Parts: sequence; C-alpha cells; structure tokens
Amino acid sequence: MLSEGRQRHTAVTIVDVGTAGGDLTLDLASGLVDGLGDRVTVTILTSSASSTLERFRRLNSVSVVAIPGRSRRDLVCIPRRLRVAAAAAEPDIVIDVGLSALSLATSRRYRPARHVRIVHDASPHPALRDRFLHRLNVLAWNRSDALVTLSDYSARQLQGQTTTPILISRHGERHRFPPSTPSSIARRRKNLLFWGRFETYKGLGDLAIAFRSAFD
Repeated sequence: MLSEGRQRHTAVTIVDVGTAGGDLTLDLASGLVDGLGDRVTVTILTSSASSTLERFRRLNSVSVVAIPGRSRRDLVCIPRRLRVAAAAAEPDIVIDVGLSALSLATSRRYRPARHVRIVHDASPHPALRDRFLHRLNVLAWNRSDALVTLSDYSARQLQGQTTTPILISRHGERHRFPPSTPSSIARRRKNLLFWGRFETYKGLGDLAIAFRSAFD
C-alpha cells in the first residue's frame, strides 16, 4: 500500500480529531517523513481542542489543519469540516487513527483516496456506550480499504467481524516517559500505575484494597 520501494510521490492525510493522546499520530507522521523523505507529503487533520495540537505543529515537514472543536456547534460540524479539509489535501491515502467517534461519519467520503483505519479495540467493552460505538466501528471497518491492528490477537478477533484486509503493525507506539534511576523507582515502589480504562467490571476497588493491605 505504501512502501519504501515505491518511487512516486504519495500524499498521506492522518485523521486524529480526539482531544487527548496524540503520540500514535506523532510517531506515525514523523516515521513517514523520516522514512520516505520527499516521496511523501503528510497532513494531519486534528481538533483545535487537541491537547497535542502544538506538538503536531512542531513536526518538521508536516502540515497541520486544526478543525474547530471547542463548542457544541463545532462538534456537530466536525464530520463535514473533515470531509472538506481532506478533499483540500488531495490525499492518496487517508489514515484514521481510530480514537474518535467523530471521524466515523466521515469514513465513506474519502473516495477516491484509499482509507486505512487503525483498530485499537477489536472487541467491545462491557459498557453500553462502548457496545454502541463498537457497532459503528464495525460499519467503518467494512467501509475501509484496509485495517491496521497492533497485535496478532486483535487481528484474529477482527477476522470474524469484517472482510476488509487486515495488516498487523510490528512497530507499536513509542511512549514518552521521563528518565528514571533505580533509586527513584525504589522511592515510588508503593505507587501503582494502572494502564487502561477505569470500568467497574475490572474490579479496581478490590485491587486498591489488596494493594493497601499488602503495605500495611
């Protein structure tokens, strides 16, 4: 789909209209520019409310279009504004990082560009809201030209839900942590980092009680 062996120029538009996160988009954009140089043009479509907006703008050789997203009216207009901004970028490939429900309504409008969606959760979480969004995601998966998932496990889950071709990324995501020393880690040994969604079914209350008991 997009390989280092291809010599022709390719325009890539990355859609990330979420308000938090952004590391995946940063790594993807910088990786494309670093790896393909002047053979690729990268544009990021993001929300003006994104906490990562200024970091996007500091990327070298990457264009950033901020879609207004601070008011309720802006939220309603985001799908249309995304379509307009994507058309103006004239992309060959649109990559949706798959972290915002606001981009779901836009997926079938990117033609003739090929549309790639990154899939983070191949199965719905128990919460009602997540099950509803999962159904919308399945529709978006089936409208895409290809899906990119981040593990073999997720790829197997996807295979039973869509006929869209599935690619597995081996690159993962580079998380940016402050430097630590063994002594600083030892001083924080009683601190617990939970990485994931805070949902009742995960038993976080029981975990907190057990953790407290372990250090009493």
